[in-house]
Amino acid sequence: MPRGLFIALEGIDGAGTTTMAYSLGEYLTKRGIDTITTFEPWTSVFGKELRRRLASEKEANSNGLDFLRLFIEDSAVHNRELIKPALSKNKIVISDRYRASSFAYQQVQGISLEQIMRMHEEKDLEFPSLTFYLDLKVEQALRRKGGGTEKFETFDFLSKVENYYRKLIEMNLKYLGHVIIVDVNPPQEEVKSNIFKSFEEFYKDYLKS
Repeated sequence: MPRGLFIALEGIDGAGTTTMAYSLGEYLTKRGIDTITTFEPWTSVFGKELRRRLASEKEANSNGLDFLRLFIEDSAVHNRELIKPALSKNKIVISDRYRASSFAYQQVQGISLEQIMRMHEEKDLEFPSLTFYLDLKVEQALRRKGGGTEKFETFDFLSKVENYYRKLIEMNLKYLGHVIIVDVNPPQEEVKSNIFKSFEEFYKDYLKS
């Protein structure tokens, strides 16, 4: 019988989470697997406010608690309206960013990991079974972004985000599920192939579990 599976793609700005999430979704759909590809911040009023503030605010470290609350409320709506219903129907859900983004980015904004976890636990949010962490150096990421124009797209900020991501992975937190680190420095088609292969290996064991 088919089983629902929740996958998140994470990484610093410029790492290619959007491209790789939708590429994986297309790959699975072509194989006949019922797949939904989505993203966070999502399309709720909270997500729209997040995107507005990301584009308009310039001070990266400001308003950390506001951003955390918006991320969590947006994710709660996302879970209720899309993620949970899809998983209940045994679909594969792929999300371009999820809770680990908030864990990494809001820590850089000055919120403790303990407070972030406590506030996340107040909501009934799904845990991904699999997270792909797209590994890219900050310098290369900013080159891809054309130097960076949004609130978090600075060298110092993203260097700290990268460091927190690595700490989260080392801690083996339940919020990430099984983590596969993907080197995204090679050509794009090679990166896609590596992700598809890693997914196949994980999914084979997942279906047996």
